[in-house]
Amino acid sequence: MTEHDCSDFWKTTDYSSTPVWLHYALRFGDSDLALEAIRDNPGLLEARFSGNTTPLQDAAYGGRNSVADSLLSMGAKLDFISAIALKRKREIVAMLLANPSLIRRRSPDQFPAIHMAARYGDAEIVDLLLSKGADVNDQSNPRSLTPLFLAWNEPRENAELLLGRGANVHARSKHGFTVLHSAAGSGRLALVRLLLAHGACLTAQSDGRQTPWALAVRNGHRDVAALLNDGARI
Repeated sequence: MTEHDCSDFWKTTDYSSTPVWLHYALRFGDSDLALEAIRDNPGLLEARFSGNTTPLQDAAYGGRNSVADSLLSMGAKLDFISAIALKRKREIVAMLLANPSLIRRRSPDQFPAIHMAARYGDAEIVDLLLSKGADVNDQSNPRSLTPLFLAWNEPRENAELLLGRGANVHARSKHGFTVLHSAAGSGRLALVRLLLAHGACLTAQSDGRQTPWALAVRNGHRDVAALLNDGARI
């Protein structure tokens, strides 16, 4: 399902008896409608969607900070993972001071806090969690991803910080994919350049014998494929 499809999901599907439509409205669609529904039924603040996320987490993951602010004003509780996704460093610091074990907190889909910081936070938050003991090469999640796999956003400070703090550029996820496979397959040219500058292996093969170049070609990312092809000749 594309982001555009998601934005229209609640309009075309009758999920009035379940919170499924609310999930898509909060993250992608009509936030005013979602907030109105929650005002009419405050119990929806505690709703859990198919991925076990809360409405606040959905808004945070979707980068909808104003929606998150509205939910918090209605009584939603700011949890540690949501605070990371919303880049609320002051609250993160206060939470860790009160409960240092939060450094081991996981998202509803079982990704450690450092992974959520790499994906949604900024470099200051990533650095903070690392300084509190988070593992830069943690792979304790269902897909065996390290935080570097999730640090794809521009600008690339999170990826650069992780690499500077010892992230293993050759780490393998489930099915043998490296971070370079992931970046090449999704067409992230700048990240591919960064990974190559840190020694990522051009010829690494997944368990299915796919190289990063093959994934770039298969997914139509010609600029990435050309870069990888040129690098292979050097």
